[in-house]
Amino acid sequence: MVQFAVMKVNKKIKGIKAFSIGSYFYALIYGVVPIYFIINRSSVPEKIAVAYGTNVIFLVTFLAFAGYIALLAGYGVGVKTKIGKHREPSEELPLAKYEKIAFLTFFIGMVGVFAEVYLQGGILNALNNIELVRGFKRSDVKDGANNPIVFLRMFKPFIIFSFYLFYMMARYKPTVVYRTMALFTFAITLYIVFLNGGRTHIVILLATVIIGFLMTKHKEKKRSNKEMVLWSVIVVIGIISIIVLDPIFAYLSYGRPISFEDLGLASLMQQFSFPFSNMLFVLSNDNYSFRYMQDFFLWIISLSPAFVLSKIGIRESEPLYVYNTVMQNNTMILGGIPSDILTLGYYQLGIAGVLFTIVLFGFILGQIDRLIASYNHNYVLMPIIIRVAIYMGMIVMYADLESIFRVRYDVILLLLVLIGIQRYRIIGRTDG
Repeated sequence: MVQFAVMKVNKKIKGIKAFSIGSYFYALIYGVVPIYFIINRSSVPEKIAVAYGTNVIFLVTFLAFAGYIALLAGYGVGVKTKIGKHREPSEELPLAKYEKIAFLTFFIGMVGVFAEVYLQGGILNALNNIELVRGFKRSDVKDGANNPIVFLRMFKPFIIFSFYLFYMMARYKPTVVYRTMALFTFAITLYIVFLNGGRTHIVILLATVIIGFLMTKHKEKKRSNKEMVLWSVIVVIGIISIIVLDPIFAYLSYGRPISFEDLGLASLMQQFSFPFSNMLFVLSNDNYSFRYMQDFFLWIISLSPAFVLSKIGIRESEPLYVYNTVMQNNTMILGGIPSDILTLGYYQLGIAGVLFTIVLFGFILGQIDRLIASYNHNYVLMPIIIRVAIYMGMIVMYADLESIFRVRYDVILLLLVLIGIQRYRIIGRTDG
């Protein structure tokens, strides 16, 4: 069903689509992973194994099927809905404006990097404390209510945003300054992504850079063929990289000896098993309370400075990934268990919450794909477009709004860039 839906959308909308990426992730975590563990019982995680022989697995499968239909409905409405007036690009890209934004966010981001390195006791110590950095646990460094420096850590993603701006400007007008800053901010971005402990995020960063580097102004047919080959190669390299990097991050995070003996498909499937495991838990337990849509707005309080909230007597809200982890393990573990799109909805208001959440998500994907399609394979903006499309599609797996706005807000800022830059004429916007 997923493949049929993707093919149908591809006929109407050419190029990269957040919907296609989200659909494939959806099929992976709610379809491929469960089927794999049914066939390979020896490698099934314990949390999934206990559900075998019960009707909970069928309930999860049914809800996933219904959820995808709801996603299609929301997407269909979103991709057809016009918000605002469409204007043909009539102005030249104001490089001075985006240059100021790039340098400003670069300096703000560096403040965050210095704060993180300072709190962790140095550049190398930060790498050895990946899980603490990734989990953003204030208690593992210094009290956020008494130390404002802790809040400054949250500025790190501004560096990632500034890199993509410099990269865009270097592709539009390859000056020495733009190229130098793009290279410098890329190096720091790679360090930040490594600190966040995300193998997948490293692969995505490299994919956007490689595709952006190799793409040029070819005719549509040649360009489409080239993109297909590039994506195929990057997917294969990405899968291998995610598997190979796992022991390295296990060593940096937990001090485990580096060993590549247990690597393989089973290891990869286990890394993508948490969404299915989440749904098995919420559908087989009733020892938790619904959150009644609070996760759609409480992230604002979570992102506010703790030292300010403590002064005015406001208590920070508990993020969903913390709530989900404690419910399943009776304690908080480093990094926590991410919440997928179905789990996010179910924790809000049961099945009704799932349907509301996923229809809204589908609508947003439709609006994003409508925006992306308006750029007609613009090779100058392609790295930004790819990053936005991938991360918006990945919300299927990582749906915690608090985490998105805390460590992935560079994607939100890049999305705003794509919205605001529509009125400008950019070389490569069309084949002409």
